[in-house]
Amino acid sequence: MSGPRQTDPARALHRTRRAAIVARLAVPPRLTSLSPVATKLVMAIRFLALCARSRQDPVAHLTSRLGSVTAAKALLDLADCAAHSWPETVQVCKPCCCALSPDESVFAGMAEAARRGDREGFGEVLSGFIRTDRHERLYAHAVEAVAHIG
Repeated sequence: MSGPRQTDPARALHRTRRAAIVARLAVPPRLTSLSPVATKLVMAIRFLALCARSRQDPVAHLTSRLGSVTAAKALLDLADCAAHSWPETVQVCKPCCCALSPDESVFAGMAEAARRGDREGFGEVLSGFIRTDRHERLYAHAVEAVAHIG
């Protein structure tokens, strides 16, 4: 005879996983925990947002920060593709902030997967967030950006 108070191991495990996810979301990832390539990408995205806010052309600024026009163009292409793929406006932190916004965490995960050439891992980063029909284009732009930034 089972009553409503009896503990179901599957439910307990589900609650534990859910609690772990909530706890992980409560503590944002730190910029210092990223690889150099992911850090560069996140900082470039932050700088791009600053340029947009101040209505400055980002190409010259990104070129000097990233070291080449090709890297700046690749980053702009990735940012443009993300802007068309994201379900809402991308949120970034100020350049001096060590914590990552949820969107920046996604960009960092995209950069890491693209750097490794891990198409499946890239899809997992975007799973449930970005429609799957947009993953391939984002992956191509991320691989290109990471190749030139790294």
